[in-house]
Amino acid sequence: MQQDNLILVSRYCSLHDLDQGFITELYRYELIEIITIEQEDYLDMNRLNELERITRLHHDLGINIEGIEAIVHLLDKMEQLNRQMLTLRQRLKQYE
Repeated sequence: MQQDNLILVSRYCSLHDLDQGFITELYRYELIEIITIEQEDYLDMNRLNELERITRLHHDLGINIEGIEAIVHLLDKMEQLNRQMLTLRQRLKQYE
């Protein structure tokens, strides 16, 4: 992975006024991925939208990590079902 697509966890936390422990907890619950290079922790910038959504749930709405885990799981499931429904609609159009 190219290092120019990464942001330091400490930089992200300072920009969003977050405790690094929050990011560590998200990683522990496997909600985000942390990349360690030369003893520095980084986040993939391509996945920042997901992290920012999680951060807003926690910071703005006061939802704890367990609640965020449940919400993320349900949102992922909804997205999967929407993709499946789109595929089935496309297949149905072939038979019409």
